[in-house]
Amino acid sequence: PGRFIWGLMEPEKGEYLWTGTDRWVQRWQDNHLGVLVMIWPFAQWDQDNCHNDDPPVENPREFAGLPSGLLVRMYAPCDPESYALWLGAVVERYDGDGIDDMPGLQYPIRHWEIGNEPDMQSSSHTLFQGTSMDYLNLLKLSYETIKSVDSEAKILIAAPSKFTPEVVEFWNPIFEGGSHYFAIGNMHSLQ
Repeated sequence: PGRFIWGLMEPEKGEYLWTGTDRWVQRWQDNHLGVLVMIWPFAQWDQDNCHNDDPPVENPREFAGLPSGLLVRMYAPCDPESYALWLGAVVERYDGDGIDDMPGLQYPIRHWEIGNEPDMQSSSHTLFQGTSMDYLNLLKLSYETIKSVDSEAKILIAAPSKFTPEVVEFWNPIFEGGSHYFAIGNMHSLQ
């Protein structure tokens, strides 16, 4: 999933840890790679604020080599303001405008994907615990936050997992009500 996991980069509210992510960005840039960042909008300290009594992910998966307990609940942020502050700080660090940029940043990161396969909600594999409207609100908040920091940024929707009737049903409200909150569609084709 990459290194842009809210709870990894902000393990406690207001405490940003840049070292690990900076190291990856530097490595990618040293190898002249364009980067599409996948934002994981989950921090366990945030989830505990309003989802502590809600069901956890049934089978938490290991993410980016991190213990499976890092992401136990994957609902939309409880504290949208804290999420927006973190996301804005992330975009500012990597936007290449010379203000609060990562030391040694060679070129800006411009492409931001908000989550991954939020329709994937099963007992064996869950990447988001919420409804279409929950994801649409997250997409809108993320879009507005990113664009307020970097007007040239391109926002991608999280890729749909497949195109079965139930998945299409999940995505219809997002495409109908949120088409102006992303610039690039995204799709995973696993067949």
